[in-house]
Amino acid sequence: MDGLKGSKLSRSSIKLEEGYLYLMTETGRKYTKIGISIDPNRRRSELDKPRTKMPYDVHLLRKVKVADYKMTEKVLHAIYKDYRIEDGGEWFDLDPLEVTCLMLLSQQQLEDVTNGKVKTGMKGSLRGLLGGFMDFLENPTSSYEEKEVSRQAKVINDLSRLVDQLRDEKTELEKEMSRLKIEGITGMKKTEDKVRAALRSLKTV
Repeated sequence: MDGLKGSKLSRSSIKLEEGYLYLMTETGRKYTKIGISIDPNRRRSELDKPRTKMPYDVHLLRKVKVADYKMTEKVLHAIYKDYRIEDGGEWFDLDPLEVTCLMLLSQQQLEDVTNGKVKTGMKGSLRGLLGGFMDFLENPTSSYEEKEVSRQAKVINDLSRLVDQLRDEKTELEKEMSRLKIEGITGMKKTEDKVRAALRSLKTV
């Protein structure tokens, strides 16, 4: 898995324990805290106590229960290790889109990442797990316009082919009508000649 190469993480050395992975942020700062707790709400309250008081107000962005919360935290910290702020511990300097990705990933996706069942697709990022949706978030206007232009071009192309097809069919119908008209005139001429010949033979009797 990207971001975990050379890691010495060992699941056998960590007791499997269900708990919460949480994301927190501080008002006025761009850093994101990736941590774990049995009770994230209590953990957030602890950060307001004098002993652990943060210089900024801390807000809980998300909490999600996972089967192996200690390993999930270690895996995410390993993926984002290059974005850990100096002496930040659990605090990371992640761009807003990466934080959005962490907010949108399902419990199952987080557990699949923990268990190494999926590839992250990008070093130091989990955006690849959300596919085209993250592309849209990165550039929604451009993405929409490109898709709309592509859709309209396809409609125009389909209509153009239909017009050409109808034009060809019209030409074929005109040819067929001309052929039938000629055959009709020829047939009528032959019938008329036969009638005249019969009349001439009656006059000679």
